[in-house]
Amino acid sequence: MLSSTSRGSAHDRYAGRREGLRPVGDEVKGLSPLGYSLMRPLARPRSALALGAGAITSYSLGPEAFRQIVNSWRDDEAAPHPT
Repeated sequence: MLSSTSRGSAHDRYAGRREGLRPVGDEVKGLSPLGYSLMRPLARPRSALALGAGAITSYSLGPEAFRQIVNSWRDDEAAPHPT
């Protein structure tokens, strides 16, 4: 758990700043992955499936991770139990 001093310092560090998109000219390096992601499916339409599947697989839980979570709930009666 974060202490109040670490939360305060992080808040103070970004106080008064705005979030937003920068002009494209300032972020030329960022155009390369964007261009690749846009052009790949146009050049090879079947690659769109691999691109989407790769993005989902990178951030999803696998079956073993899901089992570990469910098993940890069984050890803790206060946690929600899946139906």
